[in-house]
Amino acid sequence: MDINGIRNLLDCWGRAQPNDRIELNFNQLNDIADVLVENTGKDMVNDPFTNNNNTLFREFSLTLGSGMAEKQLGIYFFKKFYEKCIELEINHGKRIHKGDTLNWIGRYYFELKQYHESFYYWILDYLEDILSEYYKTSSNQGELCISDAKRAPVCEMLQLYFGVPAINLKELYNNSIEVLKNENELILHPEILQFRLRNKGIQTPRLIDYRYYHPNLSYLKSTYNNILNYDDFKLWEKFAAYLLSSIDGFEPITNLSTGEGTYEFDVIIRNNTNIELFTSKFGDYIGVECKYYKEKTITVEQLNHFASKLKYHDIRCGVIFTKTSISGWTDIEGQKYGKLVQTKIYNRNNIIIFDINNEDVNRILDGKNLVELLIEKYETVRLGL
Repeated sequence: MDINGIRNLLDCWGRAQPNDRIELNFNQLNDIADVLVENTGKDMVNDPFTNNNNTLFREFSLTLGSGMAEKQLGIYFFKKFYEKCIELEINHGKRIHKGDTLNWIGRYYFELKQYHESFYYWILDYLEDILSEYYKTSSNQGELCISDAKRAPVCEMLQLYFGVPAINLKELYNNSIEVLKNENELILHPEILQFRLRNKGIQTPRLIDYRYYHPNLSYLKSTYNNILNYDDFKLWEKFAAYLLSSIDGFEPITNLSTGEGTYEFDVIIRNNTNIELFTSKFGDYIGVECKYYKEKTITVEQLNHFASKLKYHDIRCGVIFTKTSISGWTDIEGQKYGKLVQTKIYNRNNIIIFDINNEDVNRILDGKNLVELLIEKYETVRLGL
């Protein structure tokens, strides 16, 4: 079958009546895919550089996926189209905006209830929109494909269907732009941008992180405002316990003395979550301390004392809630080295300690996913990021 035969087939399908039976032969469809691949290219009748939304490849994919409700076939053909676009980009060193293609793949997966695949392709779609905005990717008519990635349709869909907070998408946008500013080479595909982000230690959202996190932000905001107003130590414990309990499987134990005197914790979290990283690296219990220094940072002495308590109770993970973060490699006096001590404690004792500070809390109250935040904290200590 040639291009004219494909057009005739589409016309035939379009004239079919609701009761007409249309038989789809996969081998024949595969042959059609090969013809579409061969007849899609720069300066050809089907030129995705000119207008990616007006090609026979896209029309055929949509006819299968939407017109005939054959979602899996629609995915198959859109993936073939996407692969062809990537091949053309590499050959010509020029970007094609591929957001529409990725969007339809994600949409069909969603309609098939294959949510992990849908989430993956919609995140790629968002990264593709960021690339097109940054590089000002345009059609041959000079029209920008994406002027503001943060207001593109996929942003709305990720928030609406998967509950991804706007702040997470904004942070992903800002991190992507920062990576692109430091790139010497043109990034053609969203998978490469995702790879560059991960190389920098920056996560891209994962569906599993949203399935296990269910915060009550209004209650958390109210409690935190009371902490700021009244400086009540007990409110810190209440806030820390409730916040961590927002992760499914994190069960707080409060009002308990787990030791004598200096070996007590403010809160202990029983770790029954199904998040693999947390179960394998955080251990079965997490020790929590709540501190509220208005000016001071957490000192080396406090870190070492906290590590001793954790070691005494055979606990592998500790979290310090504090207004200010653990001091950096140096401070104005040059003697604290808090982050270095965190790394040494982990390397020597396999005990991970990190803080959740005022800046982190504000991000959480704005919607930042706590699971993602804890992974960030863990990797910062373990990998020295």
